[in-house]
Amino acid sequence: MWPPFALPNWGLRVALVEETHLSGVCLNWGYIPTKSLLRNAEVISLLGRGKEFGFSLEGFRADYGAAVDRSRKVSARLVKGVGALMRKNKVTVIEMLPRVLPLEDAEVGAVVERAFKRRRIKLLTAIRLEALEMTDHGVQVRIFGKKGEQRVEAERVLIAVGVRPNSEGLEAVGVQTEREYVLVDEQMRTNIPGVYTIGDLTGKMALAHVASAQGIVAVESIAGRETARLDYAMMPRCTYCQPQVASFGLTEDQAVRHGQEIRVGRFPFLANGKALGLGEREGFVKIIADAHSGEILGAHLVGPEVTELLPELILARSKGLAPNEIAHGVHAHPTVSEALMEAVHDVFGQALHL
Repeated sequence: MWPPFALPNWGLRVALVEETHLSGVCLNWGYIPTKSLLRNAEVISLLGRGKEFGFSLEGFRADYGAAVDRSRKVSARLVKGVGALMRKNKVTVIEMLPRVLPLEDAEVGAVVERAFKRRRIKLLTAIRLEALEMTDHGVQVRIFGKKGEQRVEAERVLIAVGVRPNSEGLEAVGVQTEREYVLVDEQMRTNIPGVYTIGDLTGKMALAHVASAQGIVAVESIAGRETARLDYAMMPRCTYCQPQVASFGLTEDQAVRHGQEIRVGRFPFLANGKALGLGEREGFVKIIADAHSGEILGAHLVGPEVTELLPELILARSKGLAPNEIAHGVHAHPTVSEALMEAVHDVFGQALHL
């Protein structure tokens, strides 16, 4: 079937039901407006490094209200809705697990942790949230860790501990669920004929691009067309912080625990000309490959705009390309994507610029 993701008119009729605004979480108050705010944060961070780039600013003031207004305009332009966002100032990060980004490769988490500390972001790991108490000046957060009970004062508190499915009422009509998530097969079919489920309700991966891929699978199944099986272990994961984090597949630790013999290729952005020109030298590209077959088992990137670099590696993985086959592809110079080429060369100890 070609092209696999074309959406021709198959004579299907769709009824769209939204609880609040069109486009739901992603475009209204999730992915899109938050990326607008992050862009503001990136610009402010760059302006704060004026001495490094040879300029100075007198009387510089960051207007956070304007930043929020801009993010709302971006959302309105896309979905004619308003994003509900808040800002944080002086961003203490409390993590229940032993390190930041606990689901990512340990080396990646270490780079992000160092970057946060340099920006004077206080990181508290292996900490349990006990209680929140409103005060005259904001919120007091009561936490518990190795040092016993502590209290943190904050203007605002953002709790980000996962996604809860909005599955209320489905069991009443017979849809099978488990821990509130709807059980589906590979075609997104539920146990009720004619009822399909995609997105956060499936409990697979609470990511917009995963939901979109599931939607395509569901529609193709409904239309009786051939469809692809989604490999959730290889879905791209992106963390929009500074520096950015992007990954898919197994971490190095996971591959070792699975008993696989691996080769690891790395390339630091410190040796990438474009990254140096951007003043973003922090981070690296890391490739995990099977030592015998060369199969790419995972990739872990931290650095400038690395969320834009994943598609090449995802395509290579889906088409069964080995690292040496990616390495033979000519990458334009100077670009940050050259770090990919260097990292796959390094899987076999043949990096050109290390």
